[in-house]
Parts: sequence; C-alpha cells; structure tokens
Amino acid sequence: ERYDARVVGLVDRDGIVFSEPMELLHAVTSGEWMPMPLPQGPIGPALYSNRIIFGREALEIRSAGGSRFAGMFGIKEYPASTRPGLLNALLSAPFELILTQSFAFLSKADAKTVLTRKQNQLVSAQDPAASQIDELSDALDDLESNRFALGDHHLSLLLSADTASQLQGHMSVARRALADAGAVVAREDLGLEAAYWAQLPGLFKYRARAGAISSRNFAAFSPFHTYPVGKPDGNHWGPAVAMLKTASGSPFYFSFHHGDLGNTFICGPSGSGKTVVQNFLLS
Repeated sequence: ERYDARVVGLVDRDGIVFSEPMELLHAVTSGEWMPMPLPQGPIGPALYSNRIIFGREALEIRSAGGSRFAGMFGIKEYPASTRPGLLNALLSAPFELILTQSFAFLSKADAKTVLTRKQNQLVSAQDPAASQIDELSDALDDLESNRFALGDHHLSLLLSADTASQLQGHMSVARRALADAGAVVAREDLGLEAAYWAQLPGLFKYRARAGAISSRNFAAFSPFHTYPVGKPDGNHWGPAVAMLKTASGSPFYFSFHHGDLGNTFICGPSGSGKTVVQNFLLS
C-alpha cells in the first residue's frame, strides 16, 4: 500500500484488450515500452516484434524507428558479502540499462550437498582461509534450522546505446560500478544470445552463469530500490504541477500533495534558489 503496488493484468482501452505483462516482457527484450494487444495465440511471436542480430560481443536491436546496440554482463564471482543497496550505483548511471534476476530454490538435500562439497574442497586443498570453513559450518546449521534457503541465482545486466562506440563507454562505467560492489563480472560473448533470452521468465536452460546463493543474498540483490517518480495524473489538483529531474536522469512528477496531505516544505541555505523554485512551482 505504501508503494502503490498493484498486480498487472489485462486492461481494456477503447474496447481493445491489452496485456500489461506482455508490455513488461517486450520492454525487457526491446528496451522500449509500447502497448501490446492480447494475441489470440502464443505470446512468443507477438513479443518478437523487433529483429535481434547477435554479434560476437554485442547485439543490435532493429525496430521500426531505427537501431540500437546492446551488450551484456554476467556475474563470474559473487561478492564476499551482500547488503541491501549493493547495486544502487547503477541507478544513477547516465545510460539505459536492464538488470534481470532469477532464483530457483534448491531442495534442502541438494543445498546441503552444495555446501558440504564446497567445505570439503577447502579442507582437501588445505586452504588457509579457516574462517570460510567455519562460515560454511554455520551456513549448514542455518540451513538445517530453516533460517534460510539455497537456490540457483542468475543475474544479467544489459546496457544499450545509440552507437557501438557509445556502448563501449557505457560498458566501462557499468563494469566499474559492479567491481565497486565486489562482483567479478564477465562480458557475455559466446553466451550472449543465451543470456539475452534468459532475461525472460522460465527460460532457466539458457542461464549461462548461474550460481548458488542463499535467500538472504538474493534479498540483498533485490531490494527494489529506485528513485521516486511521483504521480503524473490523478492528483488532487489533476495533472502534476511540473516534471523534475532526479539524479538518475529519470522524471519526477511533482505535486503539492502527498496522498491526502497538502503540505510542501522547501529548505536550503541562503542563495540556493528557494524563491526561484517557489515561483517556478506556483507559475
């Protein structure tokens, strides 16, 4: 209720039934939002409305409005520890990106096998990192006590640009952001097509770089953090008063009301532009 979340479904627009889940899936595969009428048959052919050309390290999305280029990263080694907001640096990146994740739960027996095998490998190799062996013992105890679950996790990051040269710059910035989060990433090349289709729900067989992590780790990777967007219409006074720009470059639709409250507070040091902002909003 706090975030105004709702279940997407079928909507009627001027007598035509549109599918909101299809609109989301089309945005994931093409990078653009567009109305998707509900087809009579399978949704797969309806989603594939753009031509995708896969190269060695990049792909080209050809649509009616032109072409865009994209590249993808996958996680090669996970961070030593996770926390909510680990990937928040990507939110302020000055380019378009699509981050997708999937998580398939393992049975307790399979999860125990994974942790035990890793622990035995460290012991057999006489690994000096004794703390890791102790942490795996604690993890086995937590697993048996149902304090967390283990699952196969897959994360991919797709970056898009208008030109191939712009894409190279975007990939460099994104790689640094992921490295600062403690992740070792690899640019998808031979597995690029598989990683691209693995963005869609249910296509687990195409996941090229799946790894076993705990449900706690997955929760840290998926905190649903984002920048506020406001409310473009349907406010107490109708449409939003103004469209502002967030630190990520995304729009924020400003209204003097927040829910049923009509109070607005503006603060800042002398000379920071408070009067200018007030005059702008009132005009």
